[in-house]
Amino acid sequence: MDNETAQETLKATKQTSFYVINVVNKFIIEASNRDLPPDAGILYVNQSGPPVPLLCNPYYPDLTERDCSHAEVNFGNVAQEWRKHVCEVSDEGLCITQGRLTPKICDQMTVAVNISYSLYSSGEFLVQLGDCSFVLKTFSEINENYCPDLRRYSFWTYVGLRIVATSVMCATVLWMVYSRERRIRVFTKELTEQNHFP
Repeated sequence: MDNETAQETLKATKQTSFYVINVVNKFIIEASNRDLPPDAGILYVNQSGPPVPLLCNPYYPDLTERDCSHAEVNFGNVAQEWRKHVCEVSDEGLCITQGRLTPKICDQMTVAVNISYSLYSSGEFLVQLGDCSFVLKTFSEINENYCPDLRRYSFWTYVGLRIVATSVMCATVLWMVYSRERRIRVFTKELTEQNHFP
């Protein structure tokens, strides 16, 4: 994947995450945190009690990073915070205890948040995928965490191979010298026998 494609994918994941969080927060503001009348249809669940906190949207509309306000909850604890606002429900699906969310609505909101969080957390990986920096990071982590002695053993393997190569080279040179001396002796012996030197 080239860098341009990675940047486009990152932008799309940011946009999707931004819009999903906005939809969830709009539902909280317009339905869960309002005391709706019974004729409000499916939005009415007999909600009551303290308001449900909004989910922190990590992006501004221009998709730049933003910090959460104190009134917002982040991805890490949103499910626990929202569970505090879940009521017990009747057979008709209406709250019979204090709370602003039914278990079913809370579960649906949590699923939407999980999707948004997956998109949010995978964005950095997509950029790393584009410039292959994740490959360097992966091999560095393998070297540091799983093969701490890799360099030392690689060095000694290199030294051993150099010693073997040097030994083979020396043996070859010595064999050439020995072979030359042997040829000279054989030649000298033949020459002596031909000329009958005592």
